[in-house]
Amino acid sequence: MALHLMAGSDRAWVWHAMDAADGEPTLELLAIKFKDLTIAASFKEMFEGAQTKIRLQEAADDGGQIGSQEEGGATASSSSISHAGDGVAKATPSSKVGGEVNPEEEREFHFHPIVKLPDNVDIITGEEQEVAVFLGRGKLYRFDGGVRQWKERGVGDMKIMKEEETDVYRIVMRRDQIHKVCANHYITSSMALHPMAGSDRAWVWHAMDAADGEPTSEQLAIKLKDPSIAASFKEMFEEAQTKIRLQEAADDGGQTGTPEEGGATASSSSSTSRAEDGVAKATPSSKGD
Repeated sequence: MALHLMAGSDRAWVWHAMDAADGEPTLELLAIKFKDLTIAASFKEMFEGAQTKIRLQEAADDGGQIGSQEEGGATASSSSISHAGDGVAKATPSSKVGGEVNPEEEREFHFHPIVKLPDNVDIITGEEQEVAVFLGRGKLYRFDGGVRQWKERGVGDMKIMKEEETDVYRIVMRRDQIHKVCANHYITSSMALHPMAGSDRAWVWHAMDAADGEPTSEQLAIKLKDPSIAASFKEMFEEAQTKIRLQEAADDGGQTGTPEEGGATASSSSSTSRAEDGVAKATPSSKGD
Protein backbone atom coordinates (compact mmCIF):
# COMPACT_ATOMS: atom_id res chain seq x y z
CA MET A 1 0.00 0.00 0.00
CA ALA A 2 1.03 3.57 -0.57
CA LEU A 3 -0.18 6.66 1.27
CA HIS A 4 -0.69 9.82 -0.77
CA LEU A 5 -1.64 13.31 0.33
CA MET A 6 -5.20 14.28 -0.58
CA ALA A 7 -5.29 17.12 -3.08
CA GLY A 8 -5.96 20.45 -1.40
CA SER A 9 -5.25 19.25 2.14
CA ASP A 10 -2.11 18.81 4.22
CA ARG A 11 -3.80 16.69 6.92
CA ALA A 12 -5.55 14.03 4.83
CA TRP A 13 -4.22 10.76 3.37
CA VAL A 14 -5.47 8.56 0.52
CA TRP A 15 -4.84 4.86 -0.13
CA HIS A 16 -6.26 1.75 -1.84
CA ALA A 17 -7.28 -1.33 0.18
CA MET A 18 -9.40 -4.47 0.08
CA ASP A 19 -11.81 -3.23 2.76
CA ALA A 20 -14.30 -5.49 4.55
CA ALA A 21 -16.28 -2.87 6.46
CA ASP A 22 -19.51 -3.95 4.72
CA GLY A 23 -18.84 -7.68 5.10
CA GLU A 24 -17.23 -8.91 1.86
CA PRO A 25 -13.72 -7.55 1.06
CA THR A 26 -14.00 -4.94 -1.71
CA LEU A 27 -11.34 -2.85 -3.43
CA GLU A 28 -11.86 0.68 -2.11
CA LEU A 29 -10.17 4.07 -2.42
CA LEU A 30 -10.20 5.45 1.12
CA ALA A 31 -9.19 8.76 2.67
CA ILE A 32 -8.89 10.04 6.22
CA LYS A 33 -8.81 13.70 7.25
CA PHE A 34 -7.41 14.43 10.72
CA LYS A 35 -7.93 17.25 13.14
CA ASP A 36 -4.47 18.78 12.66
CA LEU A 37 -1.09 18.25 10.96
CA THR A 38 0.53 16.60 13.97
CA ILE A 39 -2.03 13.81 14.13
CA ALA A 40 -1.85 13.32 10.35
CA ALA A 41 1.96 12.99 10.53
CA SER A 42 1.67 10.49 13.41
CA PHE A 43 -0.75 8.38 11.37
CA LYS A 44 1.64 8.28 8.38
CA GLU A 45 4.59 7.44 10.62
CA MET A 46 2.77 4.54 12.32
CA PHE A 47 1.32 3.31 9.01
CA GLU A 48 4.75 3.12 7.34
CA GLY A 49 6.32 1.65 10.50
CA ALA A 50 3.75 -1.16 10.36
CA GLN A 51 4.56 -1.77 6.68
CA THR A 52 8.28 -2.05 7.47
CA LYS A 53 7.65 -4.72 10.10
CA ILE A 54 5.31 -6.60 7.74
CA ARG A 55 8.01 -6.64 5.00
CA LEU A 56 10.59 -7.98 7.46
CA GLN A 57 8.23 -10.73 8.56
CA GLU A 58 7.41 -11.63 4.97
CA ALA A 59 11.12 -11.77 4.12
CA ALA A 60 11.74 -14.12 7.04
CA ASP A 61 8.79 -16.36 6.11
CA ASP A 62 9.82 -16.55 2.43
CA GLY A 63 13.54 -17.08 3.04
CA GLY A 64 14.44 -13.49 2.23
CA GLN A 65 12.23 -13.20 -0.85
CA ILE A 66 9.48 -10.64 -0.62
CA GLY A 67 6.24 -11.79 -2.18
CA SER A 68 4.89 -9.99 -5.22
CA GLN A 69 2.41 -7.24 -4.57
CA GLU A 70 -1.16 -7.67 -5.71
CA GLU A 71 -3.53 -4.85 -6.47
CA GLY A 72 -4.62 -3.19 -3.25
CA GLY A 73 -1.32 -4.00 -1.52
CA ALA A 74 -2.01 -7.63 -0.55
CA THR A 75 0.95 -10.02 -0.98
CA ALA A 76 0.81 -13.51 -2.47
CA SER A 77 2.76 -15.14 0.35
CA SER A 78 0.91 -17.58 2.63
CA SER A 79 1.65 -15.57 5.78
CA SER A 80 0.33 -12.32 4.34
CA ILE A 81 -2.84 -14.08 3.16
CA SER A 82 -3.28 -15.40 6.69
CA HIS A 83 -2.88 -11.89 8.11
CA ALA A 84 -5.39 -10.53 5.61
CA GLY A 85 -7.86 -13.24 6.60
CA ASP A 86 -7.49 -12.24 10.22
CA GLY A 87 -8.07 -8.63 9.28
CA VAL A 88 -11.31 -9.46 7.51
CA ALA A 89 -12.56 -11.53 10.43
CA LYS A 90 -11.92 -8.69 12.88
CA ALA A 91 -13.44 -5.97 10.73
CA THR A 92 -16.33 -4.14 12.41
CA PRO A 93 -19.31 -3.46 10.10
CA SER A 94 -20.23 0.21 9.84
CA SER A 95 -22.24 2.45 7.54
CA LYS A 96 -20.53 4.80 5.11
CA VAL A 97 -20.81 8.51 5.79
CA GLY A 98 -20.12 10.96 3.02
CA GLY A 99 -18.09 14.13 3.44
CA GLU A 100 -15.75 15.07 6.26
CA VAL A 101 -15.98 12.91 9.36
CA ASN A 102 -16.10 14.41 12.83
CA PRO A 103 -13.65 12.36 14.94
CA GLU A 104 -15.85 12.86 18.01
CA GLU A 105 -18.78 11.16 16.24
CA GLU A 106 -16.66 8.21 15.17
CA ARG A 107 -15.77 7.12 18.68
CA GLU A 108 -17.54 4.10 20.08
CA PHE A 109 -17.70 3.66 23.83
CA HIS A 110 -18.40 0.34 25.48
CA PHE A 111 -19.21 0.27 29.18
CA HIS A 112 -19.15 -2.89 31.23
CA PRO A 113 -20.55 -3.16 34.79
CA ILE A 114 -17.86 -3.33 37.45
CA VAL A 115 -20.30 -4.37 40.17
CA LYS A 116 -22.93 -7.07 39.82
CA LEU A 117 -26.19 -5.89 41.33
CA PRO A 118 -28.16 -8.31 43.49
CA ASP A 119 -31.51 -9.71 42.41
CA ASN A 120 -34.63 -7.68 43.14
CA VAL A 121 -35.55 -7.87 46.80
CA ASP A 122 -39.12 -7.44 48.03
CA ILE A 123 -39.23 -4.64 50.61
CA ILE A 124 -41.82 -4.92 53.38
CA THR A 125 -43.26 -1.47 54.16
CA GLY A 126 -45.96 -2.48 56.64
CA GLU A 127 -48.59 -1.15 54.23
CA GLU A 128 -49.28 -4.45 52.45
CA GLN A 129 -52.65 -4.98 54.21
CA GLU A 130 -53.71 -1.32 53.93
CA VAL A 131 -55.13 0.98 51.30
CA ALA A 132 -54.37 4.68 50.90
CA VAL A 133 -57.55 6.75 51.25
CA PHE A 134 -55.63 10.03 50.97
CA LEU A 135 -52.33 10.89 49.32
CA GLY A 136 -50.94 14.39 48.82
CA ARG A 137 -47.55 16.05 48.52
CA GLY A 138 -46.58 18.07 51.55
CA LYS A 139 -43.96 19.27 54.00
CA LEU A 140 -44.09 17.93 57.56
CA TYR A 141 -43.08 19.95 60.63
CA ARG A 142 -42.52 19.04 64.28
CA PHE A 143 -42.77 21.60 67.07
CA ASP A 144 -39.61 21.74 69.16
CA GLY A 145 -40.63 22.81 72.64
CA GLY A 146 -37.02 23.44 73.69
CA VAL A 147 -36.53 26.33 71.27
CA ARG A 148 -40.25 27.07 70.83
CA GLN A 149 -40.27 26.83 67.05
CA TRP A 150 -41.34 24.58 64.18
CA LYS A 151 -38.68 22.38 62.58
CA GLU A 152 -38.99 20.77 59.18
CA ARG A 153 -39.14 16.99 59.39
CA GLY A 154 -39.36 16.00 55.75
CA VAL A 155 -40.90 16.48 52.31
CA GLY A 156 -42.83 13.67 50.67
CA ASP A 157 -46.25 12.05 50.21
CA MET A 158 -48.58 12.42 53.18
CA LYS A 159 -50.84 9.34 53.33
CA ILE A 160 -53.86 8.31 55.36
CA MET A 161 -53.88 4.50 55.35
CA LYS A 162 -56.86 2.27 56.18
CA GLU A 163 -56.69 -1.39 57.10
CA GLU A 164 -58.52 -3.39 54.46
CA GLU A 165 -60.72 -5.38 56.86
CA THR A 166 -61.28 -2.88 59.71
CA ASP A 167 -61.90 0.80 60.38
CA VAL A 168 -58.37 1.40 61.61
CA TYR A 169 -56.58 4.42 60.14
CA ARG A 170 -53.07 5.77 60.47
CA ILE A 171 -50.92 8.55 59.08
CA VAL A 172 -47.73 7.54 57.28
CA MET A 173 -45.20 9.80 55.57
CA ARG A 174 -41.74 9.05 54.18
CA ARG A 175 -39.08 11.48 53.07
CA ASP A 176 -38.36 11.70 49.38
CA GLN A 177 -35.40 9.70 47.97
CA ILE A 178 -34.21 8.17 51.26
CA HIS A 179 -37.75 6.93 52.17
CA LYS A 180 -37.08 7.44 55.89
CA VAL A 181 -40.32 7.44 57.89
CA CYS A 182 -41.03 10.89 59.31
CA ALA A 183 -44.62 10.34 60.50
CA ASN A 184 -46.24 7.11 61.70
CA HIS A 185 -49.19 7.09 64.09
CA TYR A 186 -52.81 6.01 64.33
CA ILE A 187 -55.69 8.42 63.96
CA THR A 188 -57.87 8.39 67.09
CA SER A 189 -61.30 9.78 67.83
CA SER A 190 -59.99 12.41 70.29
CA MET A 191 -57.49 14.09 67.94
CA ALA A 192 -58.31 17.58 66.74
CA LEU A 193 -57.05 19.33 63.60
CA HIS A 194 -56.36 23.05 63.82
CA PRO A 195 -55.32 25.40 61.00
CA MET A 196 -51.74 26.62 61.25
CA ALA A 197 -51.54 30.34 61.92
CA GLY A 198 -50.80 32.31 58.76
CA SER A 199 -51.57 29.50 56.29
CA ASP A 200 -54.73 28.29 54.53
CA ARG A 201 -53.17 24.97 53.51
CA ALA A 202 -51.58 23.68 56.72
CA TRP A 203 -52.97 21.70 59.66
CA VAL A 204 -51.69 21.10 63.21
CA TRP A 205 -52.45 18.19 65.57
CA HIS A 206 -51.04 16.20 68.52
CA ALA A 207 -50.23 12.49 68.31
CA MET A 208 -48.20 9.69 69.88
CA ASP A 209 -45.88 9.36 66.90
CA ALA A 210 -43.59 6.36 66.38
CA ALA A 211 -41.58 7.55 63.35
CA ASP A 212 -38.32 7.30 65.32
CA GLY A 213 -39.15 3.94 66.91
CA GLU A 214 -40.56 4.62 70.38
CA PRO A 215 -43.96 6.41 70.51
CA THR A 216 -43.48 10.02 71.60
CA SER A 217 -45.99 12.79 72.18
CA GLU A 218 -45.47 15.21 69.30
CA GLN A 219 -47.14 18.29 67.92
CA LEU A 220 -47.07 17.89 64.13
CA ALA A 221 -48.06 20.05 61.19
CA ILE A 222 -48.47 19.32 57.49
CA LYS A 223 -48.33 22.02 54.81
CA LEU A 224 -49.93 20.75 51.61
CA LYS A 225 -49.57 21.93 48.01
CA ASP A 226 -52.75 24.02 47.82
CA PRO A 227 -55.93 24.78 49.81
CA SER A 228 -58.04 22.20 47.93
CA ILE A 229 -55.66 19.36 48.87
CA ALA A 230 -55.55 20.65 52.44
CA ALA A 231 -59.37 20.57 52.54
CA SER A 232 -59.37 16.98 51.23
CA PHE A 233 -56.92 15.98 53.94
CA LYS A 234 -59.13 17.47 56.67
CA GLU A 235 -62.25 15.85 55.20
CA MET A 236 -60.69 12.38 55.10
CA PHE A 237 -59.11 12.80 58.56
CA GLU A 238 -62.49 13.69 60.12
CA GLU A 239 -64.30 10.98 58.15
CA ALA A 240 -61.85 8.44 59.58
CA GLN A 241 -62.55 9.77 63.08
CA THR A 242 -66.31 9.39 62.55
CA LYS A 243 -65.92 5.73 61.59
CA ILE A 244 -63.57 5.15 64.53
CA ARG A 245 -66.14 6.63 66.96
CA LEU A 246 -68.87 4.39 65.54
CA GLN A 247 -66.62 1.36 65.96
CA GLU A 248 -65.71 2.38 69.51
CA ALA A 249 -69.40 2.84 70.35
CA ALA A 250 -70.18 -0.62 68.99
CA ASP A 251 -67.29 -2.17 70.90
CA ASP A 252 -68.28 -0.44 74.18
CA GLY A 253 -72.02 -0.95 73.90
CA GLY A 254 -72.56 2.72 73.12
CA GLN A 255 -70.26 4.14 75.85
CA THR A 256 -67.34 6.29 74.75
CA GLY A 257 -64.17 6.16 76.84
CA THR A 258 -62.19 9.03 78.32
CA PRO A 259 -59.50 10.43 75.97
CA GLU A 260 -55.90 10.17 77.09
CA GLU A 261 -52.98 12.41 76.07
CA GLY A 262 -52.07 11.95 72.41
CA GLY A 263 -55.60 10.95 71.42
CA ALA A 264 -55.59 7.30 72.56
CA THR A 265 -58.78 6.20 74.38
CA ALA A 266 -58.98 4.03 77.45
CA SER A 267 -62.53 2.95 76.67
CA SER A 268 -61.91 -0.66 75.69
CA SER A 269 -59.40 -3.41 75.18
CA SER A 270 -59.89 -3.10 71.41
CA SER A 271 -58.67 0.51 71.23
CA THR A 272 -55.74 -0.27 73.54
CA SER A 273 -54.83 -3.22 71.34
CA ARG A 274 -54.81 -1.00 68.25
CA ALA A 275 -52.48 1.49 69.95
CA GLU A 276 -50.08 -1.34 70.77
CA ASP A 277 -50.33 -2.60 67.18
CA GLY A 278 -49.45 0.88 65.97
CA VAL A 279 -46.24 0.84 67.95
CA ALA A 280 -45.36 -2.60 66.59
CA LYS A 281 -45.84 -1.44 63.00
CA ALA A 282 -43.51 1.52 63.30
CA THR A 283 -40.75 1.30 60.69
CA PRO A 284 -37.27 1.49 62.31
CA SER A 285 -35.25 4.50 61.18
CA SER A 286 -32.39 6.68 62.34
CA LYS A 287 -33.33 9.57 64.62
CA GLY A 288 -33.03 13.17 63.59
CA ASP A 289 -35.09 15.96 62.08
